[in-house]
Amino acid sequence: MSLGFVQDGLEILIDSDILLYWLHGHSRQCRDFVERCVLGEVRGHVSAICMAEVFHRLMLAEAKRNGWLKRPNPTGALRARPERVRALIDSDERCRDLLKLGLVYVDLQTLDLLQSLAVRRRYGLLTNDSILVAIAMRLGISRIASADRDLRKIQELTVYVPDDLPSS
Repeated sequence: MSLGFVQDGLEILIDSDILLYWLHGHSRQCRDFVERCVLGEVRGHVSAICMAEVFHRLMLAEAKRNGWLKRPNPTGALRARPERVRALIDSDERCRDLLKLGLVYVDLQTLDLLQSLAVRRRYGLLTNDSILVAIAMRLGISRIASADRDLRKIQELTVYVPDDLPSS
């Protein structure tokens, strides 16, 4: 289902890609959706693991803008230069701003990790996707906002996908 069709009042678990498309200005639907969450029209939940992924990707994006990532392994390139990691100030500010949005931040629990193993086996999802689904199950949330079309395999979930992304 299109992300543009999320109804007011719904509770929805937000995948990291939605926040990244919004932050990088790649999707008007993601922007409008996040704004609706901030205004309280939609109750948006974000897991700790998704926030960690967003934080990491923002850090890499800033390092790339600075011209510091020329090797094929961007994480390794930063790991080898901790002084550059300490200099990544813009991404730190963006991370702090994200935490002020008023979204519902959800901790990762051991139960989620255990449940994700069964989810991964049943649906063939990768680790972070299976953890996202396990968190939704624990919270009793049947809706996920994600650009990851693999999540549509899960019949118990309604997946809202931005359909205004540039084709790859």
